[in-house]
Amino acid sequence: MRAVTSIAAILAVAWTTGCGSANDSGEASGSARTDAAKQALKNFYAAANDADGGRACGYLTMDGIRQIVRVRSRPDCVRTVGALSPGSFAGATGDADLVDVEHVEEREGAVDVEAEVHGRSGGTYRLVDRRGMLLIDGFEPEEK
Repeated sequence: MRAVTSIAAILAVAWTTGCGSANDSGEASGSARTDAAKQALKNFYAAANDADGGRACGYLTMDGIRQIVRVRSRPDCVRTVGALSPGSFAGATGDADLVDVEHVEEREGAVDVEAEVHGRSGGTYRLVDRRGMLLIDGFEPEEK
């Protein structure tokens, strides 16, 4: 049980560092790429909230796995996320409110998504294209 509590604390680091408020003020019409980046981030959090390690870790590159989940391999990521209690990140809000995207910006070779998990502080997620799919490659917390 202690290991599961530690795992939740490690995963929460990316979701709780920094500060800021959340509302969807990204591009009004957004490109297909920015829309896909927002959806990938929301899908990652929905999968983590469901404790579905296979699905959640599928939205992360190896760098994302090392930085966000803080493990060294995809199988370790799957086990770590799978050990969480379902609903750990949703509270009473439900999946629809898990992630509030504040801004999306395409950069050379990547898409930066400023977002906040409902009820927690946020930061900027970097998503990169891998074989036609945008994956979370890193996270930088908002500065206080």
